[in-house]
Amino acid sequence: MGKRQSTTLFKWLVIIGMLISGIFSVVMNKLMYQTKSKGIHGDKHYFEKPWFQNWAMFVALLFCFFGIRKPKTKESEPILTSDEKEIVESKPPTPLKRISILVMAPATCDLIAGFVSGVALIWLSGSDWQMFRNTVIIFTAFLAVVYRKHKLPKYEWFGVIIVVIGLVLVGVATLKAPEDTSNGSSSVTLRAIGIVLVIISQFVWALQTIFEEQLLHDINASEWAIVGKDGNGVHEDSLDTFVMLYHSGVLIAYTLTYIAAIFAINILGMYITSFSSALFRNILEGIRPFLIWITLLIVYYSSPDSELGEKWTKWSWLELVGFIVTIFGTFVYNKSIKLPFFFYGNEQIKSNNQQKLENSSDDSNDENKLINENKDETDQENKEENDQKEILIQKKEN
Repeated sequence: MGKRQSTTLFKWLVIIGMLISGIFSVVMNKLMYQTKSKGIHGDKHYFEKPWFQNWAMFVALLFCFFGIRKPKTKESEPILTSDEKEIVESKPPTPLKRISILVMAPATCDLIAGFVSGVALIWLSGSDWQMFRNTVIIFTAFLAVVYRKHKLPKYEWFGVIIVVIGLVLVGVATLKAPEDTSNGSSSVTLRAIGIVLVIISQFVWALQTIFEEQLLHDINASEWAIVGKDGNGVHEDSLDTFVMLYHSGVLIAYTLTYIAAIFAINILGMYITSFSSALFRNILEGIRPFLIWITLLIVYYSSPDSELGEKWTKWSWLELVGFIVTIFGTFVYNKSIKLPFFFYGNEQIKSNNQQKLENSSDDSNDENKLINENKDETDQENKEENDQKEILIQKKEN
């Protein structure tokens, strides 16, 4: 019992840790932009360094390699049969030199999108910036249909439409909010530019996703080769950046905290996926913008003089509705929420069959407890279920 409680506690700590690190990553990012320090010319100015933030993010991801475990000495059971292995190996992997050329497209997209998105954060609140990043869903769906010629399920289209409606509400609330909504807030024009930049960055990131899908599926490139080439040579060598860091211990602290937060998000996210599912991780990622917004509200009213925070206005109600609608649309798109009027393919068939098996099992247990006269009927039901399983197995083998 003690071991089970310890495992449950560990899981909760991982979940809470991922949520907290997700909030800290955006908050530290914004704080760095709003911090002044002496630069190379001796004047104090804001640390608006999106290239440096990109570099810090890649440093955090680099540390994730230390979490890779060595393969066990015990030989593992093969995933593929000999016939399946021959089919997979019949298509040789693309040479690394060619991958180096082809991967320039997603690597360039990653670099550009990160920079443009970082600039947008200068003029937007952390919560709005995080929420508008959901536009990547819209562009990914669009490019999957137009470029990759995929046919999206109806529930994904419905999710995209809901996300669009939610983001329109958030956008209206962002532009209508007064300029003193938060400390260090920008003008309406700059906020509009920030929204446009976020949308552009998400379109570029959607392009990156499509290019990587093409590399993995069509060109048969290794995932590790793609990731490794993506991060090759990404850095910023700005003398003013390091001079400002030299003169500000606060900036150094923010940077280290930001790197630690990005590292924690990825490591804890992998733990969550391992003991639960990617679906549950998507749910946590979906509610992160809302938690960031709540945090900024608390910071504003608990410390009015702080450089960070967001004030509640009459337009905040519209923003709240937009948040809820966008999160709902995101959950519908990634199947975190399954609506009864949509068909979800093989997953729904499997779920229905499993439910039938569970219901029949429960009914059988109840009958055995109450009376023994229905044993023949129960055996007949079990026989039909086993026959159904055998049919499904035969279809799978064929």
